[in-house]
Amino acid sequence: DARRGDLGEVTRRLRVIERYGLMVTVPLAAAVIGVSDLIVQLYLGQGFAPSAAVLATLAVNPVLLALFEPYNSVVYAVERHGRLVVVSLLGVITMVVADLVLIPTELGGHRLAGLGAVGAAIGGVVAQLVTGACQVVIASHATGVQMYWRGVRHLLAGTVMLLTVVLVRTILPSGIMTAIGAVVAGVATFCAMLLLSRELAASELRRLRDLLNPAKMAEYIVTELRR
Repeated sequence: DARRGDLGEVTRRLRVIERYGLMVTVPLAAAVIGVSDLIVQLYLGQGFAPSAAVLATLAVNPVLLALFEPYNSVVYAVERHGRLVVVSLLGVITMVVADLVLIPTELGGHRLAGLGAVGAAIGGVVAQLVTGACQVVIASHATGVQMYWRGVRHLLAGTVMLLTVVLVRTILPSGIMTAIGAVVAGVATFCAMLLLSRELAASELRRLRDLLNPAKMAEYIVTELRR
């Protein structure tokens, strides 16, 4: 499509990929963040409890990937990928600077954040955010494709889902069943928010069940792309 100059079709395909990418990654990220302490406890043991903050921070990365990676693909499609070398370099510099500020407790006689592993995770997220924003700018200048601002609705729905998970876990006794119930309630809230914002049609709720079957989900996305 890019080679034919059909930028309208490029935009449509990008919107499909980004919409469903966010529809999958946002609730997953919200669920992981909401029960990160329990995940660490189950897999690593209570001694690794501080790692929950690292896991919660890293859970943001898939959302950023779903948000920005389609623009990276557009840049490659229009053969402007040479500019991504500079973007990658900028991302590395951003991560190094962020790590120097966030990881150590002191550097050159100056007191710093001292966040350790959490600081490293935040540095990675910040670097991905910077490179992603650059990818959007390059894709926009090269093709006229604009940022998918409707994705904000997914992010807001994910925030409400996370608050729901935290609220349920705060009110009810702690435990695995409570965590599962909190996630289920959170997903229901996420879907309700998308329905209210008209980002999700009632008929599409049926298709959401296919998220449990990757093959069906892939088939549906391919069908949407070929329309």
